[in-house]
Amino acid sequence: MQKIFLIFISIFILIGCSTKVEQINYNKDVCAYCGMMITDRKFGAELITKKGKIFKYDSIECLAAYTNEIEIEEPHSLWFADFSTPGVLIQDKESKIIRSDEIQSPMGLSFLAVKKNMEENRTNILNNTFKEIKWGEVKEIVKAVWEK
Repeated sequence: MQKIFLIFISIFILIGCSTKVEQINYNKDVCAYCGMMITDRKFGAELITKKGKIFKYDSIECLAAYTNEIEIEEPHSLWFADFSTPGVLIQDKESKIIRSDEIQSPMGLSFLAVKKNMEENRTNILNNTFKEIKWGEVKEIVKAVWEK
């Protein structure tokens, strides 16, 4: 009986510490930073800690603000909604963050993410009026605009 209990506890711990991405449940999940419901499938972000805790956000800027304000261990991974494939999350390493005046993100700073190496995004989505931005720059812009 004790062996069964130990096996059950071990499985429970392993499942609880998963570092796999979890899809955003649009119109149900709430942003971990601003508390708004996450509704727009072209936007959203997710942070997964090394311990497997998942934080979901309605925008890239909310994720950036959260990481600016909260002392958090280095994350296991960051994920962004793929603007060109609504509802699909792509890992930060596989994505480009873009800022475009043509697009209004949920929190108003016009950040969006697309997969790297998808050149059609430049013309089909943004009509060439965009700027690719690195994650550190996103955090600095958010800090400057939303400084509390």
